[in-house]
Amino acid sequence: MEHEEQNQLNNELAPVQKQSGLGIASFIIGLISILGVVGIVLLLASFIPAILETGGGMPAITPENAGEYMPLIFSSLLLLLVLVLGFVGLVLGIVGLIRKNRRKTFAIIGVVLNGLLLIGYLLLIITSRFLTGM
Repeated sequence: MEHEEQNQLNNELAPVQKQSGLGIASFIIGLISILGVVGIVLLLASFIPAILETGGGMPAITPENAGEYMPLIFSSLLLLLVLVLGFVGLVLGIVGLIRKNRRKTFAIIGVVLNGLLLIGYLLLIITSRFLTGM
């Protein structure tokens, strides 16, 4: 009987920590962003044959042929949107880590996912600079 009373007293004194809502948001944004990047890269890969037909250079996009390259233009804009989402997710994850009396699991995962996404963008920019000869 005494043991049950002690457990009940301990449960009343130690409040159950809730998950950080910001951490969950960061995690979801990270998942959506990474899946979005994969989808966009697959869409952009479909343009490789068209680029190779022009001798490896990017064809000039004019108002006359813009409709032909609309998926390329659209996917480039989506990449920028995913980059912005990565920054938002990273900030939300960091704020979720700072908040007290909240569980930090999803915030940590969100920071890792969004951080990897942003590091991937940075590596892509660095690699493209070396490949184009600056």
